[in-house]
Amino acid sequence: MSKNIKSGHILVSAFILLILFVAVTGLWAMLITTKGPLKEDKMVQVAAGQSVGSIAKTLKAHNVVSSEFLFKLSSKMMFADKTMQAGMYEFDAETPLRDVIKKLARGHTAQFKLTVPEGLRSYEVIDILKAQEFLTDKDKLPKITESDLLLPETYMFTYGESAKNVLARMKDGMVKALDEVWENRADDLPVDSKEELLVLASIIEKETALDSERNEIAGVFVNRLKKGMKLQSDPTVIYGLTDYDGDITRKHLRTMHPHNTYVIKGLPPTPIAHPGLASLKAAANPAETENLFFVADMTGGHVFAKTNAEHEKNVEAYLKKYRELVSGGK
Repeated sequence: MSKNIKSGHILVSAFILLILFVAVTGLWAMLITTKGPLKEDKMVQVAAGQSVGSIAKTLKAHNVVSSEFLFKLSSKMMFADKTMQAGMYEFDAETPLRDVIKKLARGHTAQFKLTVPEGLRSYEVIDILKAQEFLTDKDKLPKITESDLLLPETYMFTYGESAKNVLARMKDGMVKALDEVWENRADDLPVDSKEELLVLASIIEKETALDSERNEIAGVFVNRLKKGMKLQSDPTVIYGLTDYDGDITRKHLRTMHPHNTYVIKGLPPTPIAHPGLASLKAAANPAETENLFFVADMTGGHVFAKTNAEHEKNVEAYLKKYRELVSGGK
């Protein structure tokens, strides 16, 4: 056989092999990019130390993949068989095999959301942490008070993360936020430390839920502090009560405790809640106002006044609306 004929046979064989390779590669590419068998979103845990074969069995059992063999083969072909990470994974319905493998190789474990609202007491923050199903070490959380720095915010965490770790992130968040607002505070602010600013912010937080009012309320309190007037904030009274049932009485206002700003002058010794960033900013940069008083307007906001006479009229209007509400408008 001539060399030309042999060369021709080699070229034909190579061409056939190339066609087969392209066909197989194309089929494989189609198989790993087509919609997966999963019918609905599902959480699947991959344990530490699981082999690729064991992971394949787990995923097949949960119907995330249709073939253990294809999963193992594809993991090798994608160079992902040695990099798969343990954790809780969330797979969307019909996730293609390629994306399943990428998620495992990159360690994109499921993220869970935890929201701590502004204005909570410390025990309420702890209750929220303890209620999270996927956090660990919840029985090892330290005792905290309103003086502990915790920033109300939405936090993401992974399956099996320590509750103490999330709490530490809350503290880091408040430290950074407090440092920033203190650095950018108004020049003539009548507070001497970041701790006092936190106390003021906590009172503002409990007085209103409206962002539009925070700076004005902060301005009222700052004006009263500068004039040596008592703050007379109802939330500070409530903070120290053990018999509060939703109504503040005259007896409550006269009850002596360290946080009752109807009795004491100046700021209370500690915060009365955990304030959010908006209240911190308001405390650090209050509105420039002449107002010294405010009272609820029965719509979720407040009515402000410069003088006691104006304030008394506003209080009377509030009481009238309150009595009408209680009596059903009769």
